Amino acid sequence: DQFGFACDPKVSENIALYKEEAVFRKRVISNVSYNVILALRKGETFDGQIVVTFDLKNAQFEETVLFLDYQGEGIKDLVINGEAIDETEAFVGQRIVLKRSFLKPGETNTVSLTFKSKYKNDGTGAHHFTDPEDGNEYVYTQFEAFHCHRAFPAFDQPDLRAALKLRTLSPEDWNVISNGLEQGLVNPDDVKAKDILKGLNQDIIDAYDGNYKVQDYNETPRIAPYLFAFIAGPFDFIERKEIIPGREEPLLMRLYFRKTLRKDAERVQEFMFAPALKGIHWYSDFFGFDYPYEKYDQIFCPEFKFGAMENVGTVTFTENLLYRGKELSELDITRLVNVVLHELCHHWFGDLVTMQWWNDLWLNESFATYVSYLCMSVEDSLWEQSPNLWVNVNSYKNWGYSEDDLVTGHPICKQAPHTDSADDMINGITYGKGCSFLKQLYHLIGNDTFSEATKIYFRKHQWGNTTLKDFLKCLDEANDKFPKKTEEIIPSQWAETFLNTRGANILEAKFEGDELVITQEISEYSDGLREQKVDILFFNEDFEKEVQTVLTSETSKTVRVKVEDTNKKYFILNHGDHAYFKIILSEDTADFLSKKLSSIDESLDRTLVWRGVQGMVKTRKLKSTVYFDFVTNNIPTESQSMVIESTLQTAGMLVGSYIPESKFREICSKTFETLYDLVINDNRDNLKSTLVNSLFTFLSSDEHVKLAITWLEAGHLLDTSGNEIKNTDLSDTQKHTIIRCIFKKSLHSDEEKEKYLENTLGDDKSDVATNLRLSCEALSPNADSKETVWNKITNVDSGLSSYERAALMGAFFNRDAAEIVKPYFKKYVAHVKVCADIGDRNYTSQFITLTAPGFDYDDEFIQSLQDVVDEFKTNVTYESYSRTVSKVIGTLEVNRKIKDYALE
Repeated sequence: DQFGFACDPKVSENIALYKEEAVFRKRVISNVSYNVILALRKGETFDGQIVVTFDLKNAQFEETVLFLDYQGEGIKDLVINGEAIDETEAFVGQRIVLKRSFLKPGETNTVSLTFKSKYKNDGTGAHHFTDPEDGNEYVYTQFEAFHCHRAFPAFDQPDLRAALKLRTLSPEDWNVISNGLEQGLVNPDDVKAKDILKGLNQDIIDAYDGNYKVQDYNETPRIAPYLFAFIAGPFDFIERKEIIPGREEPLLMRLYFRKTLRKDAERVQEFMFAPALKGIHWYSDFFGFDYPYEKYDQIFCPEFKFGAMENVGTVTFTENLLYRGKELSELDITRLVNVVLHELCHHWFGDLVTMQWWNDLWLNESFATYVSYLCMSVEDSLWEQSPNLWVNVNSYKNWGYSEDDLVTGHPICKQAPHTDSADDMINGITYGKGCSFLKQLYHLIGNDTFSEATKIYFRKHQWGNTTLKDFLKCLDEANDKFPKKTEEIIPSQWAETFLNTRGANILEAKFEGDELVITQEISEYSDGLREQKVDILFFNEDFEKEVQTVLTSETSKTVRVKVEDTNKKYFILNHGDHAYFKIILSEDTADFLSKKLSSIDESLDRTLVWRGVQGMVKTRKLKSTVYFDFVTNNIPTESQSMVIESTLQTAGMLVGSYIPESKFREICSKTFETLYDLVINDNRDNLKSTLVNSLFTFLSSDEHVKLAITWLEAGHLLDTSGNEIKNTDLSDTQKHTIIRCIFKKSLHSDEEKEKYLENTLGDDKSDVATNLRLSCEALSPNADSKETVWNKITNVDSGLSSYERAALMGAFFNRDAAEIVKPYFKKYVAHVKVCADIGDRNYTSQFITLTAPGFDYDDEFIQSLQDVVDEFKTNVTYESYSRTVSKVIGTLEVNRKIKDYALE
């Protein structure tokens, strides 16, 4: 280009790294380090210089097979071991080829170059965001799984751990945070600045016109490239220093956030700092390894793609966890604290010890998910804050069940032929099912053996990379040190079978005399029977109870339990929720509990009943319409807010998926009326907020929307006589829900709708307000508006961020515009097919998943999607794409069968 950069003609393509390529690089390369100077700017691009050093084994390989990954705008000044290289020849296909003839086998090699990168707006690489409230610009990175090279050149694979020495230039009003602790700001005219910027091209410095600041950072330990991070912008922050095990100096802990979000951050800070400190103490003891990094920063990032990311010492969080615009519930607090502890746990499982390749991603995610909840359950202050946390864990498990019910389900330890496969594994099986596997393992071997296995693991593999077999060896070694809790089980053999097979089997039981006969049915996509330790809660009509335990078999479908007291004829399988089975309630138990569920004293057992009833719907043993009778009969007597909120959130998702179109309005209205009556008449103030929030989930009919508009105008809920209901002031989230309902209906003119919107938002210019406007645009039942929105969401170069695009995509197909959107079913399929060759994989996955219509689809629609899959499934290049489409097909087919059964 005009500045001398060699540009890659394939920069916009989706190019994956294959496992074979990674294995080769690991075989010949070691001792990698990166010395990087980043010139971070406002606008669309940033520059930098990098020096990569690595040892090269004295091995034979072809001339052009070794390369650095880089998906950037351009490079120049490429030098390999002191020799200038033609960048135009070396840089192509998102790879900087390191020809063998320029390298020194058996020695340390050096590669240096200048690069220019572009900020992204899809939540990967270096994401750029402009705050609509004050115009400030913010940048943060998201490098997992294969996105470090979207910011700067790297050997972008988890087992080529490297040290990062970073220096930055940035605008004067920006804070720049990274993995290493800052060594202090330096002004441009300070003599130290010249030392820090030594070797940097003067034209990069001159572009700032003297208005910049310089920062130097401590070098990191050797960590995986996907764990590098830099976050930049005029962030505000709260700081604490705390004493932790293993060091005399206090640990620096900071919470960063956008300037416009200080109030929100201050509200949640107690759930960020205190749990992290508790977690550091508990993990250090449980793992036998002290927290190994020099600081612990937590940063709320706008438009963040995931819940959070465990970058070493620099954890990034979605701003959704600020819960802006709503009162914090027990479920909100539980989720927030768990995410904090989950990411902290990764600093051992994932950061200190990293999986060798992405097929063992579960070693990171499953452990962080389960052990973080385990920490919450045994640390008194955390348990008191979240006494129903295992209810939330069950929601994770349900995510796993949903994935296992599809043809795209896979073992927890899934083969990953390339990096696109790694992105696919960030799903309910890796998190929910993996967490369930560890909960069952803990139940089988006990706390001491489980803890000892992790201690051995970290002693042996600290600062290294591992596979499943490494973990299993540690498990066996620990198991030999303590008395066996379950004699029949050899943990490593049991674990390997569980991790390498797919599916979730069905468990149901019935009485035969004084025996309970438990049957394990193999599900459609399951690989076979599973051996698991299952607790059974027996109880009678007076709810007197006892627990018995059984071990299911991997060779026989049935096991028999001698019942100690046959008067206790009702039972709940999987008491304690330790096993990973889809539980079917017996007819007698389901009938008995249909209006008495609240009489079961443990919230987790009640939740298991709810899941059991949902399981009966999914296996078509119970009509979905009857399930909602169970909801309206039992929610009024439920005493725990988390059970109510979790159950009704699930019900809110299921009503759109499982209820036939002819019954949809009726079910929504009935559920709404039940909850509205509770809000008016229930005197339990501790549940009022939860019930009100849940009420809005079922706001659907014209009559109820008109009622909600009177609440919007009053600022709070009104009873049937128009009187204020105390303690029901509308939150911003609730107001926004009403506005969305106004826009998707045809009760008002466009001008009236806009007036409601602007009166509600006032001078709110936040990103939340922006996205509300976008979703309202997409919801509008207007043919011209629909066409405009369709053109936006099908244009990959629209300029919208992935966050903004999601607001449009998720609202496009809605029931109130059913006739208008009918022609777009075929357009959806046509664009899905086009997506196969769109280089932006993030866009492709987002469009296929979020825009998929969930109602009024027929056999022809599903078959047309299947035809697309069949066309591309034989080509490994399209594996991830085909999998995404197949998952949509599977979900629609499951939902349709449930809807059809409800009408029989």
